[in-house]
Amino acid sequence: MRRLTADRRVLAAIALLGLLLVGLGAYAIFREVLRAPIQVETGRFDFDIQNVEIEEFAGNQPENPNIAECTYSIAPNGKIVQISISNAYPGYRCEITLVFINDPAESSIPGRFEARQVIGSPADWLSITYQDPDPNVMIVEGGTAQAKIIIEVTAQAPENGSSSFTVDYTFRQYLP
Repeated sequence: MRRLTADRRVLAAIALLGLLLVGLGAYAIFREVLRAPIQVETGRFDFDIQNVEIEEFAGNQPENPNIAECTYSIAPNGKIVQISISNAYPGYRCEITLVFINDPAESSIPGRFEARQVIGSPADWLSITYQDPDPNVMIVEGGTAQAKIIIEVTAQAPENGSSSFTVDYTFRQYLP
């Protein structure tokens, strides 16, 4: 085997050093970090009772003279409507139309009607019909939906009878 001379050793060392420097240079690259700050906020969802319309009937005719009375008052927060029927009699019918609104001042998310729940038990001498909003319709900001409750006093109503119950309407965000 041949031995390397001193000159060859120096040349080999320089070549090796050169390769090391070139190799290290490949790792010395320029970098720049670009940033995308992200903030996620959820919208607001707020349905209220905007209006109530009352129609009263005696049998199939408009109620006259005004013996019975169907009245309502909407709470200041728009979440509750108190409905009272007084002095009702067999054959009397009150049709209550509730107008719900996706409140444009408070809501930014579209919604839809989800469910109606009756809490309590209406007397068996009341005939009650519910007409709910269409659950497949998107109610956009400022949009409305209507529900109707028809309460009729049947011939089985007792004198001085009383019945109390609550109807809850649930709206939720719209998801197709």
